[in-house]
Amino acid sequence: MSSSEGQADGCPYCQTSFEIVSVKFKFGGVAIVASCPNCAFTEEWRTPQWKTFDKIGKLSAGCFELLSRMVSRVGPLSFRLRYFVTMLFVTVIATGLLRHVFHVSGGLSREDIRAGALIVETARSSDRD
Repeated sequence: MSSSEGQADGCPYCQTSFEIVSVKFKFGGVAIVASCPNCAFTEEWRTPQWKTFDKIGKLSAGCFELLSRMVSRVGPLSFRLRYFVTMLFVTVIATGLLRHVFHVSGGLSREDIRAGALIVETARSSDRD
């Protein structure tokens, strides 16, 4: 073992061992902040980056590239597709918002909301016939 490896957990100025001050948990890994109790020298030790996030980043970049290629090929159907996707998005947001308002402000349980939605949908489908 060389002298630099032996002093990895000691202060380079007064050769006192470091004390761990804090541990930072990040998405990319863990970082430890250590300090010398004598001279207040601080050092941050980073752990190696997690491989999982690198794989997720590469996968998501590939998915976005594929999605952008698909959207650029749509051509004449782009207006209809954008309209459909927009209406679907607005419908989902509005449904979630209404469900939240009925549940929180109205004091209805999830089961009551579900039963009411089934009754309304049944009434709508019978009116079409």
